[in-house]
Amino acid sequence: MQVLIDNKYTSVEAGSVLIFHPYQIRNIIYDKNNENERYFIYFQGPDVQRFLEQLSLWDKTVYKTGDLPQIINLFKAVIDDFKQHDFAHDINRLIQLLSILQMVHSAVYPPKTANSIPNEISYVMELMKTNLKTNYDVKFYAEQCYTSVPTFIRRFNQYVGVSPMKYLRDLKIEVAKAFLVNTNLSVTNISLNLGMDNPLYFSSFFKKNTGLSPSDYRKQNAPKFISTDDI
Repeated sequence: MQVLIDNKYTSVEAGSVLIFHPYQIRNIIYDKNNENERYFIYFQGPDVQRFLEQLSLWDKTVYKTGDLPQIINLFKAVIDDFKQHDFAHDINRLIQLLSILQMVHSAVYPPKTANSIPNEISYVMELMKTNLKTNYDVKFYAEQCYTSVPTFIRRFNQYVGVSPMKYLRDLKIEVAKAFLVNTNLSVTNISLNLGMDNPLYFSSFFKKNTGLSPSDYRKQNAPKFISTDDI
């Protein structure tokens, strides 16, 4: 496959993810004899550039990730969700998109230390990302690793650098920020989709961890919103 990048065509191998900036010219030439699958997701929002910069995915177009089944499965899940138009699937699409971008970052910029995250810990991290609405306790996640709670907490902290609950708390805060900045969802709906039935508790939780109430954060960071139909 040939892709026009910086006014010249570049060959792109299988197992690559392309991230185009807004208004970037997109001209792709396909080899009709190439049967590789291709997936496309269009997304927009006022905070997209900040997220991509934080993941070091803004400065170029082509990122070689290899043939990762996790990324392929998430792309397929997003495509399936686009066939649905209810609120729950709108939320799923945003979470899955964030997971795809995180996986691309991890594949392109693997840890430089010898303490690579074991598969079972990575699996639990993905479970946390895709089950934010379900308040699983530490025991549940320890059982996924077939280990005791103290051992699970110690190993998680060893490889991730924070406790499981802090990782989950930080994850919910980042997803809440994304909802506030990139959608017009109410604080109540955001709260429910992060597993918090009481929006007052969610507001207190958010302010404790960011220094701002959800409404103040939205005002400061999202001068204009997009509809959830555009996610």
